[in-house]
Amino acid sequence: MTLRVRSGVERRNTVVAVAGAKGSPGCTFVAVGLARCVAEQGLETLLVDADGEESGVASALALAGGDAPDLERAAALGWAPEVLRDVAVQAAPRLQTLDLSGGAESLRDGDGRELVAAARLEHALVLLDLGHAWGPLQRQLAAAADWVVWVLLADRQGLERADRRLATLALGGGRGLIVNRSARWSLAGADRALVDRHGIPLLARIPEHSGAARRVSERGAAAHRQRPFRSAFERISRTVHGDLEGTGTWP
Repeated sequence: MTLRVRSGVERRNTVVAVAGAKGSPGCTFVAVGLARCVAEQGLETLLVDADGEESGVASALALAGGDAPDLERAAALGWAPEVLRDVAVQAAPRLQTLDLSGGAESLRDGDGRELVAAARLEHALVLLDLGHAWGPLQRQLAAAADWVVWVLLADRQGLERADRRLATLALGGGRGLIVNRSARWSLAGADRALVDRHGIPLLARIPEHSGAARRVSERGAAAHRQRPFRSAFERISRTVHGDLEGTGTWP
């Protein structure tokens, strides 16, 4: 890895939601890879699993099963930073996770916004894995995010599904596009069509590589360290957080 944290600059804490349309475009793959990449550069990172249908953060990080966080109690206490620390799980140095996937029904209206506000105080980067099944909680989290990163499979069905969702969803903050599993069979111009139609910048293309993908899913390998994926995750990291040297510019 070549990224480093800038020294002598004031930190800015950023919230990024990762979402996609139905069809398993790889939201968790992107969210976990990005979280690990940023945390290894020395930035405190919180990865929130808020996928209402296909929770996968814990398995992707090879975390041992444990008691589910008492979200109802945390909400009753109010989402102060110390409460958040109590329900989050330390997954790796500078990387914590919070699983909301099994307890969204216990959260009240406004808890998503309060959670994001508390997380922003103590984490340089807060990543929200929203998946594609959006309910009230996912909409709250997306509205509270600075950026919503949309993950797309570059085939005809992936393009059509993403186009419909982007046209109907009211998203807070800025938006960016990531093409996952980009290959020669990908629909030519699919990403460009969405960029032009919805005014979304293309952040990266993550290449298709079945062997490396198997290592990630079966052996718990770190996607951001795998040679075919490494440069894409580094590029995205520099773009979404300005404390990393060589930062890009998010339009």
